[in-house]
Amino acid sequence: MGLTERISNGDHLETWQGNFPLEHLYTVGIAGERVLRELKDHGRLLGTRCGRCEYTYVPARLYCERCLARLDEWIPVPLGGSLASFTTVFQDVDGRPLDPPTLMGLIALDESSGYFVHRLGEVEERSLRIGMTVEGVMKPVGERVGSIDDIRYFRPV
Repeated sequence: MGLTERISNGDHLETWQGNFPLEHLYTVGIAGERVLRELKDHGRLLGTRCGRCEYTYVPARLYCERCLARLDEWIPVPLGGSLASFTTVFQDVDGRPLDPPTLMGLIALDESSGYFVHRLGEVEERSLRIGMTVEGVMKPVGERVGSIDDIRYFRPV
């Protein structure tokens, strides 16, 4: 049975025995590429603003998730804000222990409408407070590669 065939009876379902090879290549798209190039080349984070909804997306998007309008207003967003929440991460994405564990923050960026998740640095967990002011720390120009990790972490101000 092919993927385009309609299943009309559960008795006709088939299974695939063994391994199913699957590869995936993720691309950041047009908006993501522009955001990452701006981070790499100028050390700035870009957002897009919806004039209809008055919502600023960070990182930038091409379409508003609320009203589906095309977003053409690109704005630099300061790498500062306030800590909305935080947690300590003890395992990497593959389940291996992190040594030392990583502090992660949910940051309400100034001049943006949503939240931004990123590492926290230059701070001990016991010093973190909801609402505290934080700022992003960029890698030096020569170390930037065009990744969200070009922002090393956010630290208390």
